[in-house]
Amino acid sequence: MEEPLIIKRDEYMFESGMKICLVGLIVVVLCSIAALYRHINPLADEIYSIKSVDDIISCAKAMINEHVKITFDPTLVRGMGYYTGTIFEISIDGYNFSIAGGGRYDKMIGKFCGQDVSACGFSIGFERIITILKDKLETVTPVSEKNLAILIGKNVPLDRKLEIFKRAKALRAEGTTVTIQPMRKNMKQQIEKLEAEGFKEFEKVYND
Repeated sequence: MEEPLIIKRDEYMFESGMKICLVGLIVVVLCSIAALYRHINPLADEIYSIKSVDDIISCAKAMINEHVKITFDPTLVRGMGYYTGTIFEISIDGYNFSIAGGGRYDKMIGKFCGQDVSACGFSIGFERIITILKDKLETVTPVSEKNLAILIGKNVPLDRKLEIFKRAKALRAEGTTVTIQPMRKNMKQQIEKLEAEGFKEFEKVYND
């Protein structure tokens, strides 16, 4: 469901997202090059682990912004068990969570297609990035005087949801600020948060 708070400065958001993607892409490419080097030169296994990591860090430092720090952390562990080589995470100072992460997973694709394929990729935590942007950006779009928060309950059929989305689109075209959210178990707290953001009108949709 969409966020009730719409952040301005789209260019800043786009630029931040592109920087994150660029850092991840650089690491993905370098991890792939390191894996290819190991495949071509199997005699280098003894020094591969140290040398390849050093090569990745050195090459990445030459291509990224000077404000981005690269740190080797031998204790880093990713939550998935399919990684087969170098792993990495991207974080921002002041926050105790990563906003992106990934690594090599050479054996995963082979489980589906029957042929081992070298692979390296990463995922981005969009919700975490939005959280940081809300903290960092001072300018936000205020809720208009005409506003409506629609809370959708569990098991509401798809056709009903589509009707709600269509009506919300029409209301927004008329100048009404509309947010649609899944109804939480602690609905009282959810409504209090929406009221703090400026919402005054609420509509609850149940499966009935």
